[in-house]
Amino acid sequence: MEPNMDSVKFESRREIKDIMEAITKYEKAYPNEDNPTLKRLHDVLEGLYIGW
Repeated sequence: MEPNMDSVKFESRREIKDIMEAITKYEKAYPNEDNPTLKRLHDVLEGLYIGW
């Protein structure tokens, strides 16, 4: 993963999957927290992962 100001470049599909797994663990740890930004991020990453 290479940060570049307002963008991030993923070097492998595994990096995306790792972030998605971390989000899922966070959501399970805090089930009562409604975080639309986190859900949106997960959806975007899922789209990237599927389309890779």
